[in-house]
Amino acid sequence: MNLKDLDLKKALKDIFDDEFREKARKLKEIGPFDPLSLIIFTRAAEFSAIKNDLVIPSKLDLQKMFDTRDGFSCAILNTLKDIIFNQYISEIRQGKGPLLECIEDLVYVLNRIEEIQFRIDNVILNLRDEILWKKNEILEVYIKLINLLLEWCLIPNLFQ
Repeated sequence: MNLKDLDLKKALKDIFDDEFREKARKLKEIGPFDPLSLIIFTRAAEFSAIKNDLVIPSKLDLQKMFDTRDGFSCAILNTLKDIIFNQYISEIRQGKGPLLECIEDLVYVLNRIEEIQFRIDNVILNLRDEILWKKNEILEVYIKLINLLLEWCLIPNLFQ
């Protein structure tokens, strides 16, 4: 593991603070929603866009990709919030259900995802001083990022 790998891992640990990690862990245990999966999926789509030359690995084009994703992510998160709210109302009427146990954690996590994505964007953009990256270098960063997130998703105590 080189210095940049350690920088990436440390930056991610700082982004995913204790409160977020604890709430995400509880959500994963209680129900089918794992917030890290949404972040992993997003980063895998970005990796694919770069790999397939839909995005040039420059700071400007990466920033444009992140800005475009923000609008799309906002729509996805709002849709998730609507679905969850409707399910929550249904569970209140029935007096039982997994959302009754974790609604506060879920709302907290959903509201933090955009901020977390923004902070990860900044880490990616600031790993290199160059304006134009070599394609294989940015793809390596994405592979390391996705691998770290997958490890944390599959083995939660690796967060520590």
